[in-house]
Amino acid sequence: MGNRRSRHFLRRRPCGQAGAALDIAINTISLFVFVLAIGIIVDDAIVVAEHVHLERKKGTPGVVAAIRGTRRNLRQL
Repeated sequence: MGNRRSRHFLRRRPCGQAGAALDIAINTISLFVFVLAIGIIVDDAIVVAEHVHLERKKGTPGVVAAIRGTRRNLRQL
């Protein structure tokens, strides 16, 4: 277990050093990553909504259009 922990520490150390060199707090980095993740989720939701809208334009009923639109986007993820 000790070897695994040391490898984990050595992988994470450059990130901490880069933040320290640029005078960026870990809270700022965490906030940036959080906002980035939310942006990805919102972007995926927009794509799903567009696919559902296209299915509805074809005349597909609501629930079926939602299922098809979601499945269409899952292939890309």
